[in-house]
Amino acid sequence: MSQSDALPPEAIEPYLAHGRRLAQDLLHPPELNVKAALHEEPKGTLIAEGDSWFDYPGADVVRCLREMNWDVRSVARFGHDVEAMAFEAWQLEGLRRECERLARSSGLGIDGPGDSDVRPGPTAFLISGGGNDIAGPEFAMLLEHARSPGGARAATEVMDHVLGVRIRNALLSLTGSIQEFSQRYFRRDDIPIFIHGYGNARPTGRAFKGIGLLPGPWLAPAFERKGLDRDGDIEAMTLIVSQVIGHYNAVLAQLARSVPVLHYVDVRPVLANSADDYRSDWQDEMHPSAAAFSRIAELLDSSIDSVVR
Repeated sequence: MSQSDALPPEAIEPYLAHGRRLAQDLLHPPELNVKAALHEEPKGTLIAEGDSWFDYPGADVVRCLREMNWDVRSVARFGHDVEAMAFEAWQLEGLRRECERLARSSGLGIDGPGDSDVRPGPTAFLISGGGNDIAGPEFAMLLEHARSPGGARAATEVMDHVLGVRIRNALLSLTGSIQEFSQRYFRRDDIPIFIHGYGNARPTGRAFKGIGLLPGPWLAPAFERKGLDRDGDIEAMTLIVSQVIGHYNAVLAQLARSVPVLHYVDVRPVLANSADDYRSDWQDEMHPSAAAFSRIAELLDSSIDSVVR
């Protein structure tokens, strides 16, 4: 397309809509939702950090939780990766500010007489992350070439290091930061932190809204670089994605067994990936449909209730 031509509506409208949604969140804070207007007390307060599963045009997990009457204070943004969440000062600062705002809203302040007293804090923290650390061009490093000895498969040693060391350690660091913020602002370091895994996506090459000009695809191009074709090899590609996702879920489950405040939520049971039914659960290669996002939110809601009630 020439730069002298007008952009087509499909290249413009999703971003305009997203900007309007960001502005609406500022003009109408999430905690002042319809249920609050009806004087129904929220179930509790959640502070969320994450990626596009928490911040996506249309439906996402955070919006579904708000519809379930959770007051969700979110610093999540699409495109965020776990290493940036854990190590970038500006991202940690956003999380810190959200904790400070909640502490100040209690009316008790954060310093001065009685500052050692436990004060109202969030019911829980939520983390969504890991996908942006490996999806896109980076995904190819997790794959062995189809013509290599052993054929197409997940690159186990690379996967072990990227998922089981780098991302794991970033999540541990982020957990430590959350505990430090919790101790500083709420005088607690035992507020539960819930982190979900990802579902077994199908690498169909489908981009955001199915439009090639917009973000994605995130998986199929990496397989093509490694000698596989989405038409003839889609089932083999889907199996490899399931192996990578399974490995990441295992890392998260191990973290939850090792760190008392961490709680892992497995979302794979509510996301189909077969040729016959994946379209009902996935709007593109990486993001669930609105109905599937709602089911994921229900899993989180149930998990939070089981821990804090």
